[in-house]
Amino acid sequence: MFSVKNKGLPIIPVVIAACIAMAYIESFMQPVYIVKSVLKIAIFMGGIVLCGANPLEWFVRAPKRELYIALGLGAAVIATVLGGFAILDGFIDFSGVTAGLGAKEGINASNFPLAALYIIFINSLLEELFFRGLAWLELKKYTNEYLALGFSSLLFALYHIGIMGSWVSVPLTALATLALFCAGGVFCLLDRRGSLIPSQLLHMSANIAINTVALRLFGII
Repeated sequence: MFSVKNKGLPIIPVVIAACIAMAYIESFMQPVYIVKSVLKIAIFMGGIVLCGANPLEWFVRAPKRELYIALGLGAAVIATVLGGFAILDGFIDFSGVTAGLGAKEGINASNFPLAALYIIFINSLLEELFFRGLAWLELKKYTNEYLALGFSSLLFALYHIGIMGSWVSVPLTALATLALFCAGGVFCLLDRRGSLIPSQLLHMSANIAINTVALRLFGII
């Protein structure tokens, strides 16, 4: 029931290996952000090429229903994140966030706007190509759809937890993993008809919200 056809077999180890490699880069190499971004592009796109996938197949015209859902969820995410920050800003000291970014990745007020544009447009697309294109749309051609959805969502969650390192406590890490797994599942379902466009729109919306908060923390806006 959960077997994988031979042509799809490389996808699972390639995705796992890429996530481990990025966790190692994040936790041990700790390069500045631009170097880490170049390595991520090489690893993720290299994995797609290695598996023989054609990314152009994932950009077919998306159904209107999924597009409307993605846009609606995106607006809700932006409102929730910005509203939550506005409420908590007076109660929580967020200065450690910008200090940590500066110390670990060389991000500061002068270069963050460029980094934010990369995160919103390029990084979101890269992750969608890898986790929803390769680990979902491509994998489900060769195996059970539920296995592909679970695998894509789990690796998406573990990848983000892996690059977080020891930022948060164990209970918060578990909660974040569950939230990211559910988010990955929603992204997959939005792309079920074969197009990455709906999940890309939602992913960009989430990144817009998070980076708007960061722009505020850096005192840029």
